[in-house]
Amino acid sequence: ACTRDGKVRGGFRFDGDEDDPNIDGGVNWDDLSTLPERVQEEAILRKATSLEAFNALPTVAATQKVLKRNGQRNTFKALPASALARMYMGLTQSQRAKELNKAAVKGDTTRLEALVNAGVDIDQRTEYGQAALYVAAYHNHFPAVCCLLFFAGASAALPPILPDTSPASS
Repeated sequence: ACTRDGKVRGGFRFDGDEDDPNIDGGVNWDDLSTLPERVQEEAILRKATSLEAFNALPTVAATQKVLKRNGQRNTFKALPASALARMYMGLTQSQRAKELNKAAVKGDTTRLEALVNAGVDIDQRTEYGQAALYVAAYHNHFPAVCCLLFFAGASAALPPILPDTSPASS
């Protein structure tokens, strides 16, 4: 997940990095312009790949087929947090966008990472004109903001969409 502890790659620890000899030191959090170019390039590539997978999703949910389990017994199995974060992400673009917004509100970096890997438009806005980056920052979720900026490649330069407050003309 995107965390800021220990030795990290580009300021974040990712699953499976414990034994990776190519991990560089952390980021100077006072000056984020010193972020390594490699991390920025990876985020841009990850953003493009995620957007491509998101655009392949249907815009409207198809009818769901009921699957029979062929006499198999339902068993309980505890899941690790990363596997749980990959569940129930939505089958359509609108469902996936809602899940992105919920994860940003909660500051759930594991869920944000799973959504980006599955495919999501990271710069998509809610019906109120708020991008996930804005929502995470508004709720003071610094790790989520860093995950959205440096892992997912979210654009911080998006202008806000403000509601039209001009009086309606008759």
